Amino acid sequence: MTAPAQLTCEYASLVNDVAYHLFGLRHTTTDVITESVASTNQAADILRCIAKGLQYVYSAYEWSFLHPKVSITTYASYSTGTITVDAAGAVTGVDTVFPTYSASAGGWLNIPGVGAYAVATYVSGVGLTLTGFPAGSVFTVASTYSLYFPSYAMPSGVDSFKGRLTLPQGSNEPAYSLTKVSEVEIRRLLAQSNVPCRPSMYAETMNTFDPTAGSSRYVTFYPVPDASYVFSGIGTLRPSMIDSANKYPLGIEVLAPCIAESCLAAAEREIEQKDAAHPDAVHNRALIPLLALAIQRDKEYGSPDTLGVDHGQEDDGEDIRSRRSGGIYWNAGGDTTGFI
Repeated sequence: MTAPAQLTCEYASLVNDVAYHLFGLRHTTTDVITESVASTNQAADILRCIAKGLQYVYSAYEWSFLHPKVSITTYASYSTGTITVDAAGAVTGVDTVFPTYSASAGGWLNIPGVGAYAVATYVSGVGLTLTGFPAGSVFTVASTYSLYFPSYAMPSGVDSFKGRLTLPQGSNEPAYSLTKVSEVEIRRLLAQSNVPCRPSMYAETMNTFDPTAGSSRYVTFYPVPDASYVFSGIGTLRPSMIDSANKYPLGIEVLAPCIAESCLAAAEREIEQKDAAHPDAVHNRALIPLLALAIQRDKEYGSPDTLGVDHGQEDDGEDIRSRRSGGIYWNAGGDTTGFI
């Protein structure tokens, strides 16, 4: 006796649904693309419709599952031993063990009374090279220094933070909250002082656009971190396309029927040229009420009286009740009434 079919919403089921709708293709074991039932052009059309369907759903509403709790871990500053620097910006350490991530983590080396310079390469535990070091400047006398790490890439798949970053403290203390400021303000403060300490503020800055990877942001802290801290916040995810390895779409707990219908609706629009007004565009018409139901369900999941997403402290002082799916009028008799 074979196991009953499961109600799923994942790569294979979406591929097969769109393939049958467009081309009448039937799979034999997993999906028509993996099994080479679909031609190269058919496979491209199928995946195009799935991508368009997911894009439509994810852009329709600010879904709670796109805002998980994520964290950034800082690196401790390092100042053990002394250094000398030659005219080419090559650093030689005495009694040092420079971290292997000195360059890859965007380290800066500060020489008191001289300035701070970006680490270009990590050579060894006693060797670094600097970027922008003044030509001809030589430090033959051993000098103190501070190697610190002010900027960090966003966690993988995260576009930005929603609300503020926080740092857990003692069990009887509230979480330490950082203030979000502009990148210009961070640069102004760093120009005045780059003494490592526990950060009190941060800025999100856009990286130079990379046409092969798209846009990305990074976080800069002030003061520069003196120790390893784990700052947490609510992130905004970048939805990604699914495939045979990464087969589950984001939010299928809420969106499974909606995603399936959206991919079929995309097939009607993109390939068959049937918009919602077309008499045969049954999936485009079915998508709208499903989307409305999914939005309502997500509001219930994200309300404060459920185990939904904790969006943390908001900057605009928004009343928390406005984020609920709806109030419940409570009447305990007499004059004891109100919304809960």
